[in-house]
Amino acid sequence: MKTAMKKTVCIMLAVVLLLSTAFADTNPNRKEETVYVLMNESGETQKKIVSVWVHSDDKDIDVEKDTSLSDVKNIKGEEEIVIENGKVKYASENSDVYYRGSTDKELPFSINIKYFLEGKELSPSEIAHKTGNVKIVISTENNVSKNVEIDEESRKIYLPMLIAGSLNLEAEKFSNVRVNRGKIISDAKNQVVSFVDVPGMKESFDFSSEELNEKWDKISGDVVIEAEAKDFSLEAPMFFVDTTVPELENVYDIDDSIDEFSDLKEKTKDLLVGVQRLESGQTVFDGKLKTYLNAVYQLNNGASKLSGAVSQLVQKNKQLLAASSQLKAASSQFVSGITAFASGSKAFLDGVNGLSAGATKLVDGASMYANGAITLAEKTTGLADGASKLEGSLNTVNENFKKANSSLNTYVNTVKASTENSIASLEKQIASYDAMIAGIDSSIGQVSALLQNEQTKAVAGELIAKSKAQRAGLVAMREASKNSLNALRSSGAVDAGNKLVAAYGGLQSGVDKITAGTKAITTGAGQLVVAGNQLKGKSEELKAGINSLKAGHTKLSAGVGQLNAGANQFKTKSQVYIDSVSKFDAGMNQFYSDGTAALNSAANLFSSKMRQLSGNNSRLLNGERQLLDGSRVLNDELSGAIDVEDEEKLDNLLNDLSTMSKVKDELENISEENKYFVENHSDREQSVRYIIKVKAVK
Repeated sequence: MKTAMKKTVCIMLAVVLLLSTAFADTNPNRKEETVYVLMNESGETQKKIVSVWVHSDDKDIDVEKDTSLSDVKNIKGEEEIVIENGKVKYASENSDVYYRGSTDKELPFSINIKYFLEGKELSPSEIAHKTGNVKIVISTENNVSKNVEIDEESRKIYLPMLIAGSLNLEAEKFSNVRVNRGKIISDAKNQVVSFVDVPGMKESFDFSSEELNEKWDKISGDVVIEAEAKDFSLEAPMFFVDTTVPELENVYDIDDSIDEFSDLKEKTKDLLVGVQRLESGQTVFDGKLKTYLNAVYQLNNGASKLSGAVSQLVQKNKQLLAASSQLKAASSQFVSGITAFASGSKAFLDGVNGLSAGATKLVDGASMYANGAITLAEKTTGLADGASKLEGSLNTVNENFKKANSSLNTYVNTVKASTENSIASLEKQIASYDAMIAGIDSSIGQVSALLQNEQTKAVAGELIAKSKAQRAGLVAMREASKNSLNALRSSGAVDAGNKLVAAYGGLQSGVDKITAGTKAITTGAGQLVVAGNQLKGKSEELKAGINSLKAGHTKLSAGVGQLNAGANQFKTKSQVYIDSVSKFDAGMNQFYSDGTAALNSAANLFSSKMRQLSGNNSRLLNGERQLLDGSRVLNDELSGAIDVEDEEKLDNLLNDLSTMSKVKDELENISEENKYFVENHSDREQSVRYIIKVKAVK
């Protein structure tokens, strides 16, 4: 494991050295930032530590700059590094100052890592120690962009960046390792997968040429690693990010290339016009041959002119032969591009099919959510029914209280006759209180079940609180009735009647309050039922929408499959085109070696046999006929080779090259604006690099 980690670090270090030295600057004052990023297993940033190196050949450093650093520490010198009001301040008489600190500033890029087992996405903790077919998908995103104007049109360009990544898969745990793009370096114990990505670059250039877009597709997009795993674990993946833009003029002059392509296009057209004129001239020559034969005496003067024309024709044929070879080479490159496109469309189809598992999981989750909403609506309906029954019971109690109060007044007037009836009435009221208290306890039990749902928790809590308050009032009234009954039995009838009148007055007030509270409970329960039914309806709509999403995804997969089939068919038909170009090139070589040589020989013979020309008229006629047929064949083949479709592709390529030159200038500008991460030392040559370590899956 240690050996594998060393290999991974060596690969990343090689990339760092390559990119950091390829464009070295001679400015005596420099500042470099190295950003060390720690991420969790899925690529979420957890910590950013920035190391800053400031250099001056004059050994005189005095800095006061805006900074986003905190917890700054001098790591090599004795200089005091001060952070105050968002600025860093320090001075030194040395050539170099080294310090580091942490920052909360957002990174200019994002990295996302997903893990799949047998086609199902799992979290890092879930996939750890699992066995089976695994897939790791690594996605990157460029977070820095701006709008610029190119050729009077607005265009969105991204900060140029190169992201290099490396993962080590232990040989004893992973077998049959594959990657859609990248390299796999294996030894007896480890398999190191390395790759690069350039997020945002294809969008910045926005080529119209399919060939150029296919080239970008080979170095951009998701990286998919697949393998057969045994007891899955993954050592910490490493990434390196560089935002330096090379000076393209030092490597390749784009403007000169555009001029050369345009010149080649025009010369090819001129060549076709020349061949067509040659054929037309040969036709006229054939018609005038008899007149020419009758004017043999003029041939002596025209012999020298014919010899010179033949020499020019030989030179033109050489140029035509060279152009034919270039056309053959370009056609081979074109077919290679078509082959790469077919492979890329197949990889895209595989990615779309992998997405289907995620869509299925989403549908299952939506169904569970909708079923839970339906159950909630049913429970809220039961709650409303219980509250309504409770209100009816209280209304009955209230009516009984009114009747009891009337009986009490009668009792006061006829104390002796009504004493036993009053005692019986009080006993009934006490029994009624007991029944009401039991009913409230049952309602509280039913409402408590709704406290587990976040959407009904607040309403249920309010209902329970009000029900408990009503229960306490009923208990108090029950005790008051018991006291009244005891007083009636132990005291005189008249005194008992007077006391009962007073007690019933207090009880009537309490019953009125309980009745009002119960009405509020009934209203709240009704609102809860309405909300539950609405939730049930929306949940059904959610299930229908998710099912539509799944159906649309199936159509997308089928469409991408058709695209892949079409690309393979186009690849097969393009071979017919390359075969035609090869035949044309062979014909050109034969024409140059046979036709022009024969013409030159005939011209020399014509000059030497001027006096014998009359006897050789038939030979001259046959040679002229062969030349006419050859020029017609040449015209047909050259016209077929330069068709409208090829010319349109060449125009697209020239336009893309012209746009590339202008976009390149804007990319250099945005790169210059982002040569720092935490501190802008505009008076120094600046550079910044990012080194990322992702947490291992254990």
